[in-house]
Amino acid sequence: MRKRCCLVCLKPGHMAKKCHSNVRCLICERRHYELLCPDLQIGISSLPKSKVADEEAKSTEILLTALP
Repeated sequence: MRKRCCLVCLKPGHMAKKCHSNVRCLICERRHYELLCPDLQIGISSLPKSKVADEEAKSTEILLTALP
């Protein structure tokens, strides 16, 4: 927020209301990356450890494919 980046795609130059990115959170299905998910701590504590590892692998893969 200090750098005035979009909270949806994390790029500078625009705000979330004007973002055209189709990013979806794997945890709550809302428009943001998993890193910013408010349900992250709630979801991790209630999931079995194997499910958490699978979700972390998916989110890492998605984040790496989004890099230029």
